Amino acid sequence: MSPTPRLIEITQDMGATLKLLCKEYIPLDGDRQDYDWKDETTGASKILITPPYAIADVEHAYATIERYIEKNLVTYLEGLLDSENTIVWESFRIAMSMAGFDGVGFPLHASAE
Repeated sequence: MSPTPRLIEITQDMGATLKLLCKEYIPLDGDRQDYDWKDETTGASKILITPPYAIADVEHAYATIERYIEKNLVTYLEGLLDSENTIVWESFRIAMSMAGFDGVGFPLHASAE
């Protein structure tokens, strides 16, 4: 086991990666080391075995995640949503505005005109 933090890159297959410092730990009885889900397309059960790493500095990770979201939110939404549907984009623009998001980087078709 290494006490030295490792830089781990996380992606949601949308291009950008989130980089977090993590440290290896010794799992205790009951610690879950896997993640399971059903594939929406095929219905097949999937499982991902995860190595025993945890975030090394939670406060730093929090700030890193906030910057990641600010920088990549629009790209992520564009990958998930129909970019031609102005109703969907306007709904997201209003929701983000109410949540305090400044709207910088939102596509032109999402503006309230």
